[in-house]
Amino acid sequence: MRTLRWALVTPLFALVALASLMGVSIWYLTTTEAEQRQLALVRDVSNVQQSIREDLRRDEDDLRDIGRQMLVRPSATEFRRLAEGFFPRSQRAVFVTWVDKNAVIRAIQTSQGIPRQSFGQPGSALSRPASRQAFDYALSGRKPAFS
Repeated sequence: MRTLRWALVTPLFALVALASLMGVSIWYLTTTEAEQRQLALVRDVSNVQQSIREDLRRDEDDLRDIGRQMLVRPSATEFRRLAEGFFPRSQRAVFVTWVDKNAVIRAIQTSQGIPRQSFGQPGSALSRPASRQAFDYALSGRKPAFS
């Protein structure tokens, strides 16, 4: 009788053990996959951040070169010519403004046919808070600033 009972209970224990093992395996694989997705997302975000930083650094170098050339030939026409050469290299820039040390706009050049009036008028002072903040940053750091 006892052996008959063990003969009936043993397959039940085996099924419970197998089901438990399957459940733990599925939980482990699901957890591992979620962690791998999370790591891939973090890696992708990090790569995008690095790419944006490199693009902005390249844009900053290009703008610095424009600034140096403007020291040699300071005119609105020269600024527009240099800025028009800058936009094809910079995918993120929408407009470039030449501002004097008194925060007065000397010239504006936009990309993709965006109206210049949206960003101020030559001869007027910087009025947008973000532009004024970028100007103050550029003036204190003596380097191009983005806003």
